[in-house]
Amino acid sequence: MLAWELGSNHGHIAKLVKIAEELILRGHHISFVLKDPLSLEKFNAASLLENEKVELFQAPYKKMARTPDQEVKSLPEILFYHGFATMADLSGLLEEWLFLFDKIQPDIAIAEYAPSLLVASRSKKWKELRCIVVENGFGHLPPIPPGPYLALSQNSNKSAWKEVAESIVKVINSLAIDYNLEPLEHLGDLFAVEQSFITTIPELDFYPRPDSCHTYVGNLDSPSSVSFGESPTIGKTAFAYLRPESGLFFKMLDAFKSLDIKVHLYAPGLRRRDVLRLSTQSLLISTQPLNTDQFMKNSNIVVHHGGIGILTSSLLEGIPNLIAPTQLEQENNAAKLAKIGCGLSVSKSDSTLGILMKLKRLLSDLKFQTHANQVAQKYVQFKQTDFLKYICDYLEQ
Repeated sequence: MLAWELGSNHGHIAKLVKIAEELILRGHHISFVLKDPLSLEKFNAASLLENEKVELFQAPYKKMARTPDQEVKSLPEILFYHGFATMADLSGLLEEWLFLFDKIQPDIAIAEYAPSLLVASRSKKWKELRCIVVENGFGHLPPIPPGPYLALSQNSNKSAWKEVAESIVKVINSLAIDYNLEPLEHLGDLFAVEQSFITTIPELDFYPRPDSCHTYVGNLDSPSSVSFGESPTIGKTAFAYLRPESGLFFKMLDAFKSLDIKVHLYAPGLRRRDVLRLSTQSLLISTQPLNTDQFMKNSNIVVHHGGIGILTSSLLEGIPNLIAPTQLEQENNAAKLAKIGCGLSVSKSDSTLGILMKLKRLLSDLKFQTHANQVAQKYVQFKQTDFLKYICDYLEQ
């Protein structure tokens, strides 16, 4: 069983698709349990469903409405608003997961940001189920008592994460008797699985982790086979992944057009007429995921919203980044990027000129390239290791 419950963007489904493809080649049966079953088609992986060894199910999912003043600033708060607030909400999710367990009869559950699956896996009926996590780290707390590291923002209420974490533990433990669950001592217990494969590098991980029961594996997310069908460009280039609905999209495009570089832009959801209107000889736009092997490796900078997958991949290639965050998780990534000196970030308040100046600084100030090269050299073994094979070999133990 390969399961995805929370979050959005290609990264969640990408790593599961790669693992599934390898396991199918090895003769295993696969059950996808996904928040968005259509994501396989969006990811150009719908052909997997033609294989008789593959099944597809809708993942249990619940989202509670919140008012604008109820800003989410920690993982416990995210869980609270996604089914962990009350016994009624969580029991509904548990019933659905346990039904899926009974129907699929999995030997292994691979969880990608699937916290309510982790609760269901604590059922004593399923104590033999091997539960493995493969994700970027944000949605997977270390199996230790929660601490201030949980806060995504320095402006977070210092007691909010603790109060919410304790309330979630109470909700889970209140269901322990009815669902025959192993109770929790603290929220970190929920994430004490057999093994965790963290798809980034330690410098970008959200949390401090004890040495046991986790392995950093770089990035498994990189999609896809779409390309512009051209040879690598002579001169400076940028690889960009930007969403049209973000407040900075058109400012970014204006800034790109003022630079003497070629930009390969992935803009999912951009209307075809806008692609035709906005594209130029130096700004090539695709609405399909680009072949990152083709474009990123030949780029001088990478521009994106701060997703951990593309950030990890670019740093392992030794490429500086410009991040335009749209939410707190991405702001956290931007702060970590700045801390290691490998890039800059922009905000909604930045003007086109301000963005242009930061792009020029990234391209001209050699310290960003030097620091990015140092990261790439430090983790050169990540590029030399087939972590997909490593993970699948572990699953077959």
